[in-house]
Amino acid sequence: SAICSSVELDRERMALTLVSMVGLALGSNYTLYHVNPKNYSAQGIAEMDTGDALGDFFFAGRSVCSPIECAEDPHEHDCTNPEVTSNDLTVTKVIVDLGDPSQWGMYARCNIGPPYAPPGVYACSCGASHGPGQPCSGVVGNQGVAAHFGNEIPHSGSPNFMFWRRNLAVKTQGQWYSTPKAGEGKYWKLIETVKQVNKSCADDIIFSAITTKNPGCFSGCPQPTNRTSTCVIECWYDTVVGPNSGSTLISNDSLPIGPTILTRDELQEIYDEPFLKCPSVV
Repeated sequence: SAICSSVELDRERMALTLVSMVGLALGSNYTLYHVNPKNYSAQGIAEMDTGDALGDFFFAGRSVCSPIECAEDPHEHDCTNPEVTSNDLTVTKVIVDLGDPSQWGMYARCNIGPPYAPPGVYACSCGASHGPGQPCSGVVGNQGVAAHFGNEIPHSGSPNFMFWRRNLAVKTQGQWYSTPKAGEGKYWKLIETVKQVNKSCADDIIFSAITTKNPGCFSGCPQPTNRTSTCVIECWYDTVVGPNSGSTLISNDSLPIGPTILTRDELQEIYDEPFLKCPSVV
């Protein structure tokens, strides 16, 4: 009837108005993680980068070899990055509506302090990955870690940490996201902060799970629990990526497998485990 048609039309108009007001596509919620110093926790994720479980595993895992990398070059990014070196790091699990993937743009570098922000301030910079940046439009940025870091092919004779970083990216196949403040409420929205835990607790649980997978390798080290020792670092990557991953290249089409090598699904489960076992940060 005409009355029913009028009611349905009003409903459609109301629905369109609500979508327009919210500015976000429905059904686009993602579970993401972020590592940062504790004092930034109240900021949410505006002007920050986040990752899915495998993307953030890559971020955390690539710095496992920092004792070796930073001894060779203390000016490398992870050797001075506050998200790696601060003594009060936390890991936060969040649910985020990232809007319509067709509107996503270039991944932004969102970091603390210079050269893109005043000291102690988070800010996103868009543009080329090297050199001067530019303000971000506000759209969600996305980057596959394998597509970016997996293409950094070390040559024969390169340091082991270069092979580990590249191979870990290929193994995890994780995703990174950037959420500029200018796009909050329009292109993305923080739905829920699930839990925040101390990274030291998270690292302990993850390390325990990895050593349990390959106990023979770790127990063969002179200091099996010393995570800065070369032997333990090698065992970590042997278990996460595969044997000899510090000197040979792996392929996503033929990943190393075996009883002492973690699968991609296991890595994802391991990264989320701390949020079941660690106490919340207060």
